[in-house]
Amino acid sequence: IDHPVTREVLRIYFSELLDQARAAALMPDTLLLGCTHYPLLRSQIEAALPKSIRVIDSAEVTAAQVAAAVQIAPGATPPPPRFFATDSPEKFRRLGSRFLGQPIQNVQLIELESSTAR
Repeated sequence: IDHPVTREVLRIYFSELLDQARAAALMPDTLLLGCTHYPLLRSQIEAALPKSIRVIDSAEVTAAQVAAAVQIAPGATPPPPRFFATDSPEKFRRLGSRFLGQPIQNVQLIELESSTAR
């Protein structure tokens, strides 16, 4: 993830985007990370943007809203996490550990019924 090629691709993409925004007099002040893998690139994304552009991680905002909805008080000890995957539990453990920054255990494989008539 933290690789010179990643940094260069981000630099190129954001340079083009920001040039177009300046030309249209529509400079953004905020960038919302909307895809699941973007938080893994957050530090590189922030480094590629001007300091005037704030980066918001939609996952953090979503987690805060879920915590409020289920009434987990700040600082309270949450219940142990449970993980479910519709694909390879091992792949989920590996990738999920990168997102959470800690090992993931006990991933349960679940099968979703197809909505297609059989």
